[in-house]
Amino acid sequence: MPSIGVQIGGGRKRAGLTWLIVLAALVAIASALFFFFYESDEEKIQNRLDSFADACNDMDIQEIFYSFDKQTRMLYDTSIGITEGLVGGLIGFDLPIGDMIEFGGLELGGQFNIDIEVLTITVDDDEAAVEASITIDGKTETDTIYMCQEGSDWYIDYEATTGESIMGSMNSLYG
Repeated sequence: MPSIGVQIGGGRKRAGLTWLIVLAALVAIASALFFFFYESDEEKIQNRLDSFADACNDMDIQEIFYSFDKQTRMLYDTSIGITEGLVGGLIGFDLPIGDMIEFGGLELGGQFNIDIEVLTITVDDDEAAVEASITIDGKTETDTIYMCQEGSDWYIDYEATTGESIMGSMNSLYG
């Protein structure tokens, strides 16, 4: 007479092994995605300076200003708003100067060629000093560009790089 055997506990071992394999696969996928998409601070700084140089070469004023620290970006946004209001008040209708700058509707002087070659990057918490070889229209200089971290992004620190406040710079231009 045939006997019927009952296995107790074998299903649990297989279920546990299946979950272990699934967990290991998920960890491997998450690790691969992290390393594939992860950018070091140095890479983020290099990318910001590359974007800045491209914006300068394209005369993309908005992108140039958005390469700088928060205070500089806020002053740019405020000055565009004030200018739009003043010009709109004078001519009797709104003139979207910010949009005109963004879409190339304003000619802003001659074209020039800038190249920034990063030599060294020294990161200290949320600040960085970038030693760079900067070539503008064929003339090369080595200088330090200071960067600041805002959130996870890096921006050019206008005041630290130029040695003067953005307000001082604006006053010397218009004062």
